[in-house]
Amino acid sequence: MRLVGREGVLCIDDTVSRQKLRRDLRTPDSFWGAYFFAPELFKKKFANPLTPISLAEFLSTGRDIKIEISRPHPEIPCVTFSVSNIDVGHGFCFAREGSGWTLGDLLGCG
Repeated sequence: MRLVGREGVLCIDDTVSRQKLRRDLRTPDSFWGAYFFAPELFKKKFANPLTPISLAEFLSTGRDIKIEISRPHPEIPCVTFSVSNIDVGHGFCFAREGSGWTLGDLLGCG
């Protein structure tokens, strides 16, 4: 939770609050719990065209992981992960908050 800003994290056109993210990470059958920790449950309950596999499955089954750093805006660095055997990547963008960095956006969240 150290990287989550005071207001939470942007997700498409909404914000996931710190409280919801904290609660969901402790709940395997929530979107965020399954995305990070329960790949089989994510596949059954939450997979969609935008996010067809969880980050957990992506990292455990992906081969030849590549990391790309981009800046869609000069003040917003993003990190995107891609692998040779899966077409969809995963990534995170960051934003300045005070004197540090927080997650500014979760790419591909639902």
